[in-house]
Amino acid sequence: MYFNNNPVNNVVLKGDSITTVVTSTVNGVTSNTTYNYGKDANGNYGFLDSSGQLYSGEDQFVAGLTKALWTLRSKSKGQALVDNLINSTNNVEVSNRKENKADTNGTYILWNPTLTSGGPDNQGEAQDLHLLA
Repeated sequence: MYFNNNPVNNVVLKGDSITTVVTSTVNGVTSNTTYNYGKDANGNYGFLDSSGQLYSGEDQFVAGLTKALWTLRSKSKGQALVDNLINSTNNVEVSNRKENKADTNGTYILWNPTLTSGGPDNQGEAQDLHLLA
């Protein structure tokens, strides 16, 4: 998956975290940096690097995903959804795509941060994010 010509992968590894991997090239050197969604030492939720520092880069997909997870967590049903993703024993990949869609078996979520509609529910019907409130 690419965003602004930079690969970005979002994966829930071992079902215990939401992870984003940002690949960047600086001075001809390509590197991958992994950030895990969680709570920092001050109690703030966001994507954390290996030292526990919140992501502060300019990647628009990571910023949009962080905002979306924060918005979901601001309501009880959304918080339960995010907590379920974090604590699930299943692996769930979140990818940047042109549409909002999810696998009915829960193996992936396709997300376009510029769309305002949600993905399909269990019956395949599109749902708006405000319904999670």
